Amino acid sequence: LTREGAVLREMPVQFGPERTPSESSDAPPAAIPRGERTIADLSETKITLDGGTQILSSESAQLANDSTAIPPGSLRISLVDMKAIKPDLNAGMKVYFY
Repeated sequence: LTREGAVLREMPVQFGPERTPSESSDAPPAAIPRGERTIADLSETKITLDGGTQILSSESAQLANDSTAIPPGSLRISLVDMKAIKPDLNAGMKVYFY
């Protein structure tokens, strides 16, 4: 996590599989988002971005030990990391994946 070039927090992330843009589309699969996104909604355990991508939190003490399926096109971070970053986030805020 960076802001204006300063590293604020580093965290491990688990990625879900790629997904197609829509069920009826013949377009190539969409990878995990890159570039600018907008936060659409926040809850205690989930951040939803425009386009439906979700950043989910893990209930496991160690993220690497969480074997629960991650929805296609989404990612998962630890609950500790989610709680640490959420106070600085709000709906409508721009985020950037690189």
